[in-house]
Amino acid sequence: MVKKKFIGYLPVSFPDFETSLSAFKVLIDNGVDILEVGVPYSDPVMDGPTIQKASKEAIENGFHIDDLYRLLSEIAQYIQGKKLETQMYVMTYYNMVYRAEQNIFAEKLKENGVIGTIVPDLIPDESGEWVSASVRNGLKNVFLTAPNSTEERLDIVTKNSTGFVYASSLLGTTGAREDKNQFKTVGETIQKVRNSLDRMKKDTPVYLGLGVSNKKQASQISKFADGVIVGSRLIKALDEGGLEELAKVTQDIRSGIK
Repeated sequence: MVKKKFIGYLPVSFPDFETSLSAFKVLIDNGVDILEVGVPYSDPVMDGPTIQKASKEAIENGFHIDDLYRLLSEIAQYIQGKKLETQMYVMTYYNMVYRAEQNIFAEKLKENGVIGTIVPDLIPDESGEWVSASVRNGLKNVFLTAPNSTEERLDIVTKNSTGFVYASSLLGTTGAREDKNQFKTVGETIQKVRNSLDRMKKDTPVYLGLGVSNKKQASQISKFADGVIVGSRLIKALDEGGLEELAKVTQDIRSGIK
């Protein structure tokens, strides 16, 4: 039986660089399989209030793009030192990619241990330059689906996603939620994506995120998806209870992903 993946998101330099570095190590040590390393951005259109607040604080505390490369390098060494297979993806908005010069940005990510990127405001139809830069540097690309994506749109996303397909559980922005009915149709959402992958003759994994806040939800999702993506709940744990609370929440959610 293939182990379902736990994908954990945190932004760089929240609440400061050293704490964020320690926080990513906590995720690694407590069962996260894939790190989604967020680049703080002033206008994060996909993100809800928790991630917006964390990004704003990181920027106000002096986040610079070089902090991203430094953190990635240190985390890559940490993973290597523990002889783990933990993967790193970078989540960023396209303006950051463009400003950093796409090929240089891709080179920097690759040389610092990243295997792929998630650029939520870049749709496959308009991603040619970035995809070319990614391919040249051996990076995978992840694109997003929505619960109401048409077959045509799903086929475009699955065709162009080379790392995994990011299936959004709902319409709207990120953020932990306690709605009991939120994941009622998750099986249907995942099946639509899998049907599209079949049409594209691909076996790319499907990970589902947005709104996951607890072990029960993670367990419900992992019955259908290949992995569960959690962000805001981890940020909240770090913000309210520090590294100890982050470890506790990470362990609890991991125990539900089977």
